[in-house]
Amino acid sequence: MKKGITLFVVSCFMVLSLVLASSAPAGKEGKAAGPEMVKIKATKIDGTVVEKMAEKPKYGGVLRQCSSTGPLSFDNALRHISVCETLHLTNETLLKGDWAKGPQGTGEAGWLYNMMPARETLAGCLAESWEFTDSNTIVFHIRKGVHWHDKPPTNGREMTADDVLHTLKHLMRTSTSVYFNDDTKYFESFESIVMPDKWTIVMKCRPGTIGTVFERYVSFMRVLPHDALEQYGNMGEWKNSIGTGAFMLTDYVPESAATFVRNPAYWMKDPLHPANQLPYVDGIKLFIIPDVSTRIAALRTAKVDYHVWVAWEEAASLLKTTPELKHLKYPGLTVSALCWRVDKPELPWSDLRVRRALSMAVDMKKIADTYYGGQADLLAWPAAPIPEHKDMYTPIGELPEESREVLTYNSEKAKQLLTAAGYPGGFKAEVLCHKDYVDILSIVKDYWAKVGVDLTLDVKEYGTYTSMLYGRTYKQMVMASLGSYYPLSFYYSVPMQAWNYSEINDPRLNEAYKVVWDKYLDEPFRQKTMKETIPYELGQAYKLLFPGAHVYNFWWPWLKGYSGERIVGFYHLTDMQQYVWLDQALREKMAGG
Repeated sequence: MKKGITLFVVSCFMVLSLVLASSAPAGKEGKAAGPEMVKIKATKIDGTVVEKMAEKPKYGGVLRQCSSTGPLSFDNALRHISVCETLHLTNETLLKGDWAKGPQGTGEAGWLYNMMPARETLAGCLAESWEFTDSNTIVFHIRKGVHWHDKPPTNGREMTADDVLHTLKHLMRTSTSVYFNDDTKYFESFESIVMPDKWTIVMKCRPGTIGTVFERYVSFMRVLPHDALEQYGNMGEWKNSIGTGAFMLTDYVPESAATFVRNPAYWMKDPLHPANQLPYVDGIKLFIIPDVSTRIAALRTAKVDYHVWVAWEEAASLLKTTPELKHLKYPGLTVSALCWRVDKPELPWSDLRVRRALSMAVDMKKIADTYYGGQADLLAWPAAPIPEHKDMYTPIGELPEESREVLTYNSEKAKQLLTAAGYPGGFKAEVLCHKDYVDILSIVKDYWAKVGVDLTLDVKEYGTYTSMLYGRTYKQMVMASLGSYYPLSFYYSVPMQAWNYSEINDPRLNEAYKVVWDKYLDEPFRQKTMKETIPYELGQAYKLLFPGAHVYNFWWPWLKGYSGERIVGFYHLTDMQQYVWLDQALREKMAGG
């Protein structure tokens, strides 16, 4: 994380006094007329109906947003859905998050995190409904009345189960598919996939794999039209983009921008305003801006309407210079970690005492207060202090002593442990990293020097670093980023997973990982397993865990029906746009259009 706050020179802000001076037309008694309000209803998980007032949505306008990178493909068989950015707007999944369960409705889901939603907060998308008929079988009932974008070769025809089946076969048969041909071989999860009729898909899974299937193919997989796949072979060219989504891709300039228009035949109505057809905006302009300072300047000068996942340093600048912006601060669910290899018995940290000593030798509380500016949680992995993890997370003060001790600064105890492990004079160590980690690792280097450990930073350019990270060619340690996304956080700690940077092979962790997938349909049991396992993993000190930084979402007041939501489902990375609307008069008043 970069230190310090960069100040930018920006063009002509309209100050608040000018905004107030051009207020809305006066009502009968001379007061400014307020927005038209309507009552909305949403049903909570327990059946309770929530009623509240909300502004009446308006149609029109172009939503302006930005991204650090452009799409790397337009087909999620060719590249992972996370880098197929336009697919999130043009193509849809079988299920998605229920918008009415989020902040705009019942408030039971925050829609901030890239994790599989609780099943009670899932809603049907291209599948109108679904059921687990036994512990190995999922049946999807495909929604009728959904049409493809009106362009050849689909020409607006109705979507059916045949499109879903062809998409699955396309994923299976594509050699580069990250769903079926990575080191976990997800295609081996299926015993059969059949289409008994044009509105039904039945997935029969091998024992213990139903969770893998449900979380990847149900939420990750974007459904593609079978006739277009037959004609083009794949959907890798942007001009061939065809979906059922709320928006249609009409133009793409690599490394510059993508343009979308409203799908006039979109099937979905607003779950909070059921008489309203979605989407509200006429289109979307996605600007591709790799430089973070330029993205922040674009937000500050109202060239874009919102920006999510803003680091706390840039957020501090925005809060000071642009107080008109609305914002939401929340835990980022990503932590940095120094991962030492424990698969090499000749290395010092193969001894638990050394790992615990190296952890206690660094004052993470001070790092949270200074390096992260107090904008971080001291314990944020493998579960984080968020509502979605409330049944798994244990605060530091409630952890068992051996787990809590690892997270507490104690240099004298660290020296004692090193001496007991046979290293009274310390030792030399080396860590692989890239330039963004140099500052924080320099702090670690200074702390470790106080207990006799001499740390060398092996700084590589990012491409080389990434190659060494996933190729496991680093000799001793690597600095990396970990995600607190239950249950994927287990992937950092079990064998045969690409994210297990410490090369851990711990029988207790292996068994817990197996349980959370084998017992996929028993969510309370899975969360209980996580809660019992996390203190043990922390006590084993397989990684030096840094605090979890907070991040911010910012948006201008004219973006309505929005509370900072970011991801409405697992890998639904830009899936709030169809629900929000623009107050174009307010935009004109505040920013001149």
